[in-house]
Amino acid sequence: MIKGNLEKRGINTFLPWCLTWHSLVFVVYLLTRAVFHIVYPMDWAMAYVRWQHLDLFALKTDYWGCLWNCHMQPPLFNALLGGFVKIVPDGIQAGVAEFIYFVLGCLSFVAYRRLLRCLVGSDGVRLAFEIGYVAMPSILFAERWFGYTLPVLCCLLWMACALVKWVDTQSSFYFCAYLLLGLTIVSMRSFFHPIVWFLPCCVLLTMKERKFSFSKKTIISIIFVLAVLPSMSNFFRWGVFTPSTWQGMNLSRTLVYVTPEERKSLIADGSCPPIMLLPPFSHPEEYMEYYGNEEIHVDSPVLSQLSKTWRDVANVECPNFNHLIIPRASKDYQQGWRSLALAYPGKYLLGVLNAAYCFFTFDMYHFWTNAQKWLPCQSDTSVVYFIKFFKAFVVPVVLICLYAFSISGFVLKGLRKDNRMYFCLYCLGTCLYTFAVAILAELGENNIMRVPLDPILLIGAALFADAFLAKLKMDEAHG
Repeated sequence: MIKGNLEKRGINTFLPWCLTWHSLVFVVYLLTRAVFHIVYPMDWAMAYVRWQHLDLFALKTDYWGCLWNCHMQPPLFNALLGGFVKIVPDGIQAGVAEFIYFVLGCLSFVAYRRLLRCLVGSDGVRLAFEIGYVAMPSILFAERWFGYTLPVLCCLLWMACALVKWVDTQSSFYFCAYLLLGLTIVSMRSFFHPIVWFLPCCVLLTMKERKFSFSKKTIISIIFVLAVLPSMSNFFRWGVFTPSTWQGMNLSRTLVYVTPEERKSLIADGSCPPIMLLPPFSHPEEYMEYYGNEEIHVDSPVLSQLSKTWRDVANVECPNFNHLIIPRASKDYQQGWRSLALAYPGKYLLGVLNAAYCFFTFDMYHFWTNAQKWLPCQSDTSVVYFIKFFKAFVVPVVLICLYAFSISGFVLKGLRKDNRMYFCLYCLGTCLYTFAVAILAELGENNIMRVPLDPILLIGAALFADAFLAKLKMDEAHG
């Protein structure tokens, strides 16, 4: 009836019926995000307290010095954060940051819809997965959480869009856009390694043309060198070739199941450093006491201050994990991780399995050793019991199925060896890389590592559903 009324009014001559529904989904997206930003505003305090952020006062007063001495993460996000707090007045910083993240969320959704429109033939499948994006709790979380998660998510989607357009048009604009977006990601988030992840992304471009021009090779080489600069800086200054000097501490968290007694036995025979008795990411002051260092005097506050200048409402200090002592401690943690993992491979494997479980959840730090805190129990009310049961058992199953269907969708489309093969290789490689690194090198925040991947997983599942429906139609036609 509605479609008939549209046709009578002449609307259907220039606006397809399906487009009205897709437009409605976009309006719903805008409304839901606006409501959530009003009812549950972004916590601007995260700019001060997140470990990955440099001290804001130091960024204001010694911007270039802070960036030069930033070893804990690639410098781009802190560069943007420092520029933001220097330019935007203090009284409106929270509101302006929230607006920027609202815009980033909209841009991400636009890129997601563009990819669905380019890759998925069934309008019903596209519509269903647009609704899925709007309702995905982890994406909503990323859009309201101040940090690099949403910017990385947005860049991953637009990087995929640029790849699709470049394969179709061979335009230099999309070629450069793809590389610059990749450079942005590795310069912002140490998880995406410049060699293990970004280099294969660069090689993917060379697969399209047999004779790759010298100018394109030069552009790729320059951008790749820029991508590895933070790792090279950390190597020459701190002795670790990695974009983040936290690498050893992150690895050591996977050994949570190795008991203190087992650690002490290896420490006693000299095969493991004593620092493995300290929890990773202890306060820098504890590492200073451990090494017995005297007070350090350096020009940069982000290297010398044990805590940030900002304190929360309870007057609790925020540790400065960009301190000068962190690279030394992290190198010892990495040595200890290697010794303990070789001595107790079963305990490391248990940590990896726990990390895989955390990867497919919406919650952080769900260790099996503290399961009584998050598993449903008889003392819970029926509502709390249901919520805990749903989060602990149903959500992981749903996310595992989403991941499996997504991988299958990229494989099915990639086997056709047409222009979409390059997009599928990009997504497939990113999905496998993210899962492997997230479970092998971290335990605790594995789900946060998955979140930027969630829109790509939805696209892969949409490709699988589209291929499945096409096969059903073909079977019916032949039946």
